[in-house]
Amino acid sequence: IYYFYIFAFFVLCIQSVWMHKNFPIEHWRNEMHADKAGYYIYLPAVFIYDFSPEKFPPDIEKTLGMSFHLDTKNNKIVDKYFCTVSIMQAPFFLAAHAYSKMSNKYPPDGFSKPYQKAIDIAAVFYMILGLYLLHLSLLKYFNYKSVVVIISLLLTFLGTNMYFYGIMDTGMSHIYSFFLFSWVLYLLIHRQGMKDIKFHILLAIASWGIIIIRPLNGLFLLVIIAWNADNFNGMWTALKEFFKPKIFLIWLVFGLIICGPQLAYWNYIKGSYLYNTYGYEPGFSNLLSPKIGQFLFAPLNGLFPYSFMVVFMLAGIIFLVRRKPMIAYGTAIIFLLVVYFSSSWFVPTYGCGCGQRNIVEYYSLLIFPLCALVNYIFTLRSKYILISLLFLVAFLNFKIVYHYWGCYFYDTWDWKYYIDLIRYNNKNWGPY
Repeated sequence: IYYFYIFAFFVLCIQSVWMHKNFPIEHWRNEMHADKAGYYIYLPAVFIYDFSPEKFPPDIEKTLGMSFHLDTKNNKIVDKYFCTVSIMQAPFFLAAHAYSKMSNKYPPDGFSKPYQKAIDIAAVFYMILGLYLLHLSLLKYFNYKSVVVIISLLLTFLGTNMYFYGIMDTGMSHIYSFFLFSWVLYLLIHRQGMKDIKFHILLAIASWGIIIIRPLNGLFLLVIIAWNADNFNGMWTALKEFFKPKIFLIWLVFGLIICGPQLAYWNYIKGSYLYNTYGYEPGFSNLLSPKIGQFLFAPLNGLFPYSFMVVFMLAGIIFLVRRKPMIAYGTAIIFLLVVYFSSSWFVPTYGCGCGQRNIVEYYSLLIFPLCALVNYIFTLRSKYILISLLFLVAFLNFKIVYHYWGCYFYDTWDWKYYIDLIRYNNKNWGPY
């Protein structure tokens, strides 16, 4: 298993780098363009330009899609995106920086080819590591046959938009959150035999990382109090553990450590350690009228049209109830809350993307009911037919995701162009 994931890492790195080879830095499909630049810009700012806007290359903010602002008047780099993604990218950035300096082939400016490819490698690394942790977690948690776990992982990878954000849109935050979600689940499942202090330190690091990448993802952390509970009273008992003085102190200290860089940055740009960087946007303006139907079903970035396997993940909750009822209920509640709040955002399509990108990290949790469903199928006489049908659905989804790389330039409910995408008849689709 270990060597398979290493092999997969190298193969997918090559594919991701190759798929981006024809897109210069000013192209919207480049690893650094638009929102992706907002997550990334902290690294060159810290390691190359001393956080001085005047030292940056001319017009770089315009070249990268205006996702951040170089305020030369006040000598500030103003960025609304959180810095945790760039921290996770840092080892790959530093390797690219060292290579650029030694090779004399590329300028060590933070924006040349090696830095762009470092983002691809970072995304594939965290995706593969997240899948590997899930593999170990599913094997231990369910004690199913290895083939059940492998099939569930393959169906998730091929049957959702995970491939898009792990291989294509590599600079976005979701695949990094996916790894952190998988790490939390791994810690919860492998807690036995781990000292309480070590467990809570690691859990606090992963949990605060989840929050400081995208605060809404804090909803996922409800799984911590539901994981080992047999009933709702057990959830209250699990919650009380976190208020023990020693445990509370661990979470407080590591919360300050993990959130410290972001708090320091906010103080740098606004003179306050707490700051709403999205303050100028309407935010969750649809709380009283969430666009749930659009969020789930619209050909314009709807969840189900670009992640067929989510239907089977949700169906698997029925089978998970028999084995782990609190996890099944917790998964359903978390999913419903995420759908509600996500569809309440003022732009429920979340801009350019392939399906609902803010569900990608939750596949780490949704794979558990999918695994329960696959295991049930293996008890049936028609198991090979049903598994083949699941893979057929997954490959159809993969075909759509693979040939979709950009924006849906049509009306929200324009099914004609979505069908063209499935048939791959429209000249506007495709990565090449």
